[in-house]
Amino acid sequence: MNAHICNRSDFAVLAYQSTADDFKTRVMWPVNLTYDGANYTTVTNAWREWDWLGKEPQNHRFGRFLSIVKLNSTYNVTFTSMAPLSMQYQIQKRTPNGNASNYIVAKMYYPKPNMIQIKVNGVVIDPILITDTGLKRPLNKSICGDNIYFYTNYTIHFVVT
Repeated sequence: MNAHICNRSDFAVLAYQSTADDFKTRVMWPVNLTYDGANYTTVTNAWREWDWLGKEPQNHRFGRFLSIVKLNSTYNVTFTSMAPLSMQYQIQKRTPNGNASNYIVAKMYYPKPNMIQIKVNGVVIDPILITDTGLKRPLNKSICGDNIYFYTNYTIHFVVT
């Protein structure tokens, strides 16, 4: 996809979905994707009904979402209920090979303490350490999956390239 919104190339499609065990049955939408530092929010509903028994819907819907995002920006991702325990994120390719300098930073809050991990192609990405004096280093926005978990407020910040 080579997206140019109003002759701009700094926007892309962010695809994200639940991969948790309850990905077809638990309602967690709509999802709010709020641009950090600006005054707009994208509200996204779930993917269409997909499971039918004859004429009767089975009310199984994937927790799958698509949103337009401004590249090289930070977003707060909030779900109507608790965020899924397993998620997949990707920026849709804008050229056949993509562009490694395109990223977003997503910030998610989990209302209950969890053991949160970020994986890229099945490999766990170690989080940035937090010391008593603050962060050991800032997020590296060129590394997909670079992340910080703030254990004091149950918030994770991570990079999607």
